[in-house]
Amino acid sequence: MFMRGLNTITFVVIAICILACEKKSQNAETSVTKNKPGIPKVAGMLLLKQSRPQTLNATGSLVALDQVELSLEVPGKISQLNIPEGKSVTKGQLLVQLNDAELQAQLNKLNIQETLAIEKEKRKKQLLGSHGISVDEYESSLNELNVIRADIKIVERQIEKTKLHAPFSGVIGFKKHSEGAYIQAGTSIATLVRTHPIAVEFLLPENQSIQIRNGQNIQFQVEGLQALQQATIYAFEPLIETNSRSLRIRARCENPNNYLKVGAFARIALTHHQNEKVIRIPNETLVPVLKGYKVYLFKGGQVKEQIVQTSYRDEQWAIIANGLQEGDTLITTGIMRLKEGMPVDIKSMNQNE
Repeated sequence: MFMRGLNTITFVVIAICILACEKKSQNAETSVTKNKPGIPKVAGMLLLKQSRPQTLNATGSLVALDQVELSLEVPGKISQLNIPEGKSVTKGQLLVQLNDAELQAQLNKLNIQETLAIEKEKRKKQLLGSHGISVDEYESSLNELNVIRADIKIVERQIEKTKLHAPFSGVIGFKKHSEGAYIQAGTSIATLVRTHPIAVEFLLPENQSIQIRNGQNIQFQVEGLQALQQATIYAFEPLIETNSRSLRIRARCENPNNYLKVGAFARIALTHHQNEKVIRIPNETLVPVLKGYKVYLFKGGQVKEQIVQTSYRDEQWAIIANGLQEGDTLITTGIMRLKEGMPVDIKSMNQNE
């Protein structure tokens, strides 16, 4: 009995072990099946030829579209000075008034003479109508009236010259004289500058300036302002400067808050597209090798390694001189795990624009 029971127990234990081994084997097979790598998915880029972008760098200065040293045409003593230093003024605003008391007295005298001459001309005209005087006598009185009126215009013009009005709207600088000062004709009183809009002036070598046109946009940066400023080219000098063999260019920039100051140093970047058609690819798709660089292409569902040569690189793009053709599909993601002949699946496609 004892031996029969022992055999039964032994059989049961053996059966349990066999079942456990089969279970473990099945789990291992399932795990291997689950961990089997599939075809990786990558992103691709359809390569097309496009105009080659080129960035030209230059330095320049901010200049005013309008700037003038305010002065008067006649000498005199300043009786009124309205110079709001560092503030904006509007076109036509009275800024300076010289003492014009003597001229006002002359004008008053001439106005009285004009009134008497008008009455005299009227009487002579009536007498001429009744044949009481000759034509010469009437014309003499008429000429006298016209001379007085001409003198009035002269004095009025002299009075107008004693006033200085803002020739355009802008920001006025520091005053150089005070009320009561006697100044000569042409003496500078203050500087008036139009600050909005403002201009950026810079030079480009003549070989680089050929393809630049009015209406092109530039970017520039000045000290103290981190943000890049935008400006639009609006004018060229008609002549190349013989000393530097460069062309002087101006671009207009809005400046409503007067943050940009005339005379500031500017670093300028101008991007334009050349007529030459090239293929450019993202820098991150280049893999350094002994012969230069290689990239990975998608052909026939597989990865194909391709050696390339670059002619130009910037922070984002590389221009390809040899190795790639229009219509090739460049793989742009998963670069580090790719190998020659590996099957891949393109999950998205972009153009190199």
